[in-house]
Amino acid sequence: MSLNKLFCGLMAIAATTTISSIEALALYLPTGQGHTRTLYESQCTARLTAIESGSQINLREGPGTEYKSLGYGLVGDFVNIMTTTPPEVTYSEDGNGYLWRIVQFPKSGAKGWIRGDFLNMFCESIPD
Repeated sequence: MSLNKLFCGLMAIAATTTISSIEALALYLPTGQGHTRTLYESQCTARLTAIESGSQINLREGPGTEYKSLGYGLVGDFVNIMTTTPPEVTYSEDGNGYLWRIVQFPKSGAKGWIRGDFLNMFCESIPD
């Protein structure tokens, strides 16, 4: 194996590790009984919704508008609802009474929090 191929392979591994670590550190995850520090896909998906069809829905690093925006989705985009307490869906309530959910955009893999009233959720039944 050439040194160039070895170097490129190591750089690819390092870049992947760095991106994963940064993403994990940037995203606020709830703590407490039953919560894990790992995100899992729940049995729910959602479509982004708003009154105005061209609206941009902010993806935030925590459950509230005081958290940094990580990007945005557009009305009509689909997201996976994530959880730290499988099989239940994780949510957090902000100081104004809004519920926030952790989501992941399937194409980009971007993860963050979106306020619940911007999510039209669809959940599959969990078999007994």
